[in-house]
Amino acid sequence: MEIIVKVCQLILSLSILVFVHELGHYLFARLFGIRVDKFYLFFDAGGFSIFKFKLGETTFGMGWVPFGGYCKIAGMVDESLDRDALRKEPQPWEFRSKPAWQRLLVMVGGVMMNVVCACVIYVGMSWHWGESYIDNRDLAWGWYFNDLAEQIGFVDGDRIVRLDDREVEGSFGRVYSDMLIGGVRRVEVVRDSAVVNVVIPQDAVARMLVSEDFMTPRVPFQADSLVMAGASPMEFLAEYQAAIAQYLPVRRVNYGFWGGISAGFRKTGDEIAGYWDQLKLIFSPRTEAYKQVGSLISIGNIFPGEWNWFLFWRITAFLSIILAVMNILPIPALDGGHVLFLLWEVVTRRKPSDRVLEGAQVAGMLILLALLVLAFWNDIYRFFIK
Repeated sequence: MEIIVKVCQLILSLSILVFVHELGHYLFARLFGIRVDKFYLFFDAGGFSIFKFKLGETTFGMGWVPFGGYCKIAGMVDESLDRDALRKEPQPWEFRSKPAWQRLLVMVGGVMMNVVCACVIYVGMSWHWGESYIDNRDLAWGWYFNDLAEQIGFVDGDRIVRLDDREVEGSFGRVYSDMLIGGVRRVEVVRDSAVVNVVIPQDAVARMLVSEDFMTPRVPFQADSLVMAGASPMEFLAEYQAAIAQYLPVRRVNYGFWGGISAGFRKTGDEIAGYWDQLKLIFSPRTEAYKQVGSLISIGNIFPGEWNWFLFWRITAFLSIILAVMNILPIPALDGGHVLFLLWEVVTRRKPSDRVLEGAQVAGMLILLALLVLAFWNDIYRFFIK
């Protein structure tokens, strides 16, 4: 049952994101009078559709292969590689006949809509749920570190106050991720009332990525009869959990209308910046972060085994950020690849030939296939072999 719930959440989340992404392409195409032949959620492999209907010149439908979709724009070199259509004389309603700036907006439309989607979700979550977090500054007993962290120089009880020259504020859950993906080299800690600097070696990042429980909040605890410091003996686990909670106070922020909008925009910006930093780790061989790249198996596994709307929308918003950032990368076959050629055209005033675009599309598809194989291999090794 748990797997079914995870799969259902994954399909619903990706369906929303793919629809929104392709809608961005569609809206800009129609804005500039470009014909859209097909708009599909899921792939209609073999020409089979669960349903379809025609509205104007566009066939809308739902295919039978989940986890995807597409918007087929007339006169555009895409993954369909429809050479016959491209050999014909360009028509005024085709993508290739429009000015470069219009084609550029059509290509970035999907990315723009994914960013807007994430922002709308974060704003809605801020209005509805507010924000709850344990502030790093409230960890009076500091952190507990594993063996790797101790080798680097951390000591149990260290309270982290600065990452490089930036004061650490906000949720304690972001401290480790900021340390890891932010390229932090110096961590300032308070140890027995003294300020100590811990230097993170560059070769430690790869080990930190796969290290479990690198750092966890530290709370006072006495083992005899399960007694918290300064408290009476406890007989039940719930009593122990309640006692621990007093040492990890949760801060709650409720937002009004404008506050929710501001919080949503800020969250969107933070997540985009954070994921961009993660990508830099992935493309840096020395970190071996590419070994952590996952496929749909990993994505589905981040959803909870029970339906939880808060977690569903939070994960969906973050996946929308991932989809936006990944699609804007200058890789042929992705939106960013098309944008790269369009920028070249704008700067040089020379349009790449259809043959060049087709070759780039094929090369990009091979690159994406290689990344897909890597992601699936990582998941197979991680879940079934390791």
